[in-house]
Amino acid sequence: MVRRVTERSAVEAAMDEFDQIGRDAFLKKYGFGPALRYFIMSNGRQYDSKAIYGAAHRIQFPEDGLVTSGDFSGGEDAVQQPLEALGFKFSAVGPDAGDGQAADASDVGSITSEDISLIASSRSKKRYAELTDEERAAYVSVSSSLKALGDLLKSKLTNSEKFDVKMTSGFNINSGVRSYIPKDLWFSVSPRENAKDLAGMPQLFMIVSERGIEYGFGACVSPSDFSQQTVKEIVRKAAPIVFEQLPLPETAEATGIQHDIEASGNWYYRFKHRLPPSQSDFPNLKEWTRYLRSADGKKNSAGTISRYLQGDAVDQADLTVEITEMARLFEPLIDRVWQKPSDVSRLENPQTTEFAQLLSHFMKTYDEKRTGSFAVDDELGSAMRNLKAWLEQVPAILAMPTIKVKLSVGMGNWTKTPWIGLAPF
Repeated sequence: MVRRVTERSAVEAAMDEFDQIGRDAFLKKYGFGPALRYFIMSNGRQYDSKAIYGAAHRIQFPEDGLVTSGDFSGGEDAVQQPLEALGFKFSAVGPDAGDGQAADASDVGSITSEDISLIASSRSKKRYAELTDEERAAYVSVSSSLKALGDLLKSKLTNSEKFDVKMTSGFNINSGVRSYIPKDLWFSVSPRENAKDLAGMPQLFMIVSERGIEYGFGACVSPSDFSQQTVKEIVRKAAPIVFEQLPLPETAEATGIQHDIEASGNWYYRFKHRLPPSQSDFPNLKEWTRYLRSADGKKNSAGTISRYLQGDAVDQADLTVEITEMARLFEPLIDRVWQKPSDVSRLENPQTTEFAQLLSHFMKTYDEKRTGSFAVDDELGSAMRNLKAWLEQVPAILAMPTIKVKLSVGMGNWTKTPWIGLAPF
């Protein structure tokens, strides 16, 4: 817990340093993002409140090391009350006010190519204590920026109260991850109701590492990215449930989301996080979601829609614009009804199930195709495969390994009535 700053001279010393080295350098040194709203007023100038308080804390309590925005559990009140008790005045300033010192949303969460280079250079070391001052400062700055960006992303979602922001597991700016260098730094925004039963999936995420920056929508994190076996099993069980709640490939909803993603450009459909950047494993959203619902997709238990920044692109990108775009594109994929469907309800209520939609699509496609000469083209074949794959995943059928699902529309000629059968090998 952060101790209360009680020395006015420590705050004044922090302000003096702010004036001497400039706002950007000051924020980077102490690992804070720019204030969006609350500023301390002194001699007609505005100072970023949390950053000043964090610096003053280090001046008064040097033995505690650096503190960051995330250490203030009480939010602005944890800073405002002790500073006002020391006689300082606060000002709530909008983004368009002031003399240029007021917060501009485009400045939130600055991450630079230099930060990436310093994180890359840290890979030659084993323990966090071995980092240079510059490398450690990069970790502090990036962690703080990710926190600001995660909070901004959550605020951009229509029902923001339904979501939680999480940061790099176990990371402490003073000691790393249990004294070791973190694999990478990240934030995730995920539905609060999914924290326990669905392992916090799906997520909107941003990852910073020596590879650069990866961000986007994660349907599920690969079990291989976790070290604990119990967590791996929870994720494996959660993934198929999450995948089933995503839009069906054949629906108008999936078509609309796919169109928006393609219009935005430079999004890649991946098997998992942290793969070599700027490559696609699937051509579009529909094929990606079709894979996730397949037996192989559920076994893999992972999948992302990612965008990547490397080299100079890191410095050229406005991350707040990227965050806003993420919220717009992927809100339909993450703000959904997340509940575990029972095996019984999937069959007892066919009018509202995925099975009903797949069957309806198959019958409609069959009815259209049978007016021509007999041929199972790509569209009809896809409808048949999706329906067959769904049935193969029903627990009662999975429990009978000698049973095979068969589906037919005729042999050489269209059958009057297409059929589905369960037959022994």
